[in-house]
Amino acid sequence: MSTYKLYNFDGRGRAEISRLILVAAGQKFEDIRYEEKEWPSHKSEIPLGQVPIHPLSCSSISSEGSQTKASLDQFLVNELSKYLHNIDILAKAYSESGKFFVGNHLNFADLCVYDALESIVEADTNILNEYA
Repeated sequence: MSTYKLYNFDGRGRAEISRLILVAAGQKFEDIRYEEKEWPSHKSEIPLGQVPIHPLSCSSISSEGSQTKASLDQFLVNELSKYLHNIDILAKAYSESGKFFVGNHLNFADLCVYDALESIVEADTNILNEYA
């Protein structure tokens, strides 16, 4: 089976969710982290010179990784649906118009929820069906 590589700066950051999902799914991966002072010497080795780079999109999981994809799918079904249910409850409690997560205007909370859900929907296009 392929060994996946997760590239990021040392510490929690934008790749943390990807890291957590790989761990929760039991997927072995190489966790490559750069210290701030060493980043300039590695930047040219990285496509677009930006991190994080992670293997989590389903399109990057080949037939060799079908077991990994199944593990990720199982994680989405079992664990993620609990959190989506909680997001739905909070949205109903704090939304004034039903169109936005908090209040009746676009705000930071809406953008954070959108950003999180967009990645989730890329992994499983049916995960939000019961919330439509």
